[in-house]
Amino acid sequence: MSVTARGVLQGACFGANGISTEANLDLNPYLGNVDGSLTTGHSGFARSCINIHAKSGSDLFLVADSYNASGHLVYNSFG
Repeated sequence: MSVTARGVLQGACFGANGISTEANLDLNPYLGNVDGSLTTGHSGFARSCINIHAKSGSDLFLVADSYNASGHLVYNSFG
């Protein structure tokens, strides 16, 4: 799985027949940047964030640097 710089989640989905299909989900309608914090219930986060990417460990996280109201970058990890 990956996330593009425009905030689109990309991954492969496997059907019952075992064939994979690429799937994309634009996260912008579901996530916003509220004063430097990634927040659900808002939209358009990618317009005010940089370094957007996915980070995996035991779980998958969306990571981005978001601009707050003062214009400073804030590190965010959402997941």
